[in-house]
Amino acid sequence: MNDSDTSPTAAAPSVWRRPEHGSRGPTSRWTRDDVADAGVHVADQHGLAAVTMRSVASRLGTAGASLYRIVDSRDQLLELMADRVNAEFDYSTVGAGSGTVGMRSLARQGRAIYARHRWLLEIPDTAPVLGPNAMDYLDRALGTLSSTDLTERAKLEVVGIVSGLVRVLALGEASPGRGRLSPEWQAAMADHLRATAVSESHPHLAAVLAADRDAADPGDGFERVIGLVIDLSVHGSQAWE
Repeated sequence: MNDSDTSPTAAAPSVWRRPEHGSRGPTSRWTRDDVADAGVHVADQHGLAAVTMRSVASRLGTAGASLYRIVDSRDQLLELMADRVNAEFDYSTVGAGSGTVGMRSLARQGRAIYARHRWLLEIPDTAPVLGPNAMDYLDRALGTLSSTDLTERAKLEVVGIVSGLVRVLALGEASPGRGRLSPEWQAAMADHLRATAVSESHPHLAAVLAADRDAADPGDGFERVIGLVIDLSVHGSQAWE
């Protein structure tokens, strides 16, 4: 791969399917974590496009070729970086069986991680193999649901839904004006709908808009949406009772 390439290739083999140190040449003095930390630093400071084998090696004070003892390509470097930031989750207050409270905590932490590392949103979330920190997250997230009545398959699906939604909402927050989570956008859309929705042809929409006109400030859109999805996923119709 050209050192200036900036987009990962879906067909690239996973870094987690190769030994930590290549079989050719002397053993590298750097670990995967060292390389990942250097890549995260470059991306945080200069953006994902600035992350190349050469720039990360420079951060480590070594030659670009030496990184190939740790990773085979820039794609694998991005895999290391994406997994490395998953180590920022704090599980000390997310105990097994903590249910919706635990899932909300993980969702908030995920939001904060995306806010600290905006470049993470540029990496497609399609890695075929989970790294060790992603595995830890998945296990802890499943553990929060251990006291629920969900089936094992449903627990996995809830974790996937919530994790995916956090990413989608983080993308909106990273957009100029915070996208659809922006109070300004929501107010403008509500005004437009009230002006165009006719009760005779859109009775359900008109009813919602009429009820929402005098509603209290809904607050943080992220908290509202994530809380609703988690509650409905875990408790179903009971979330409304």
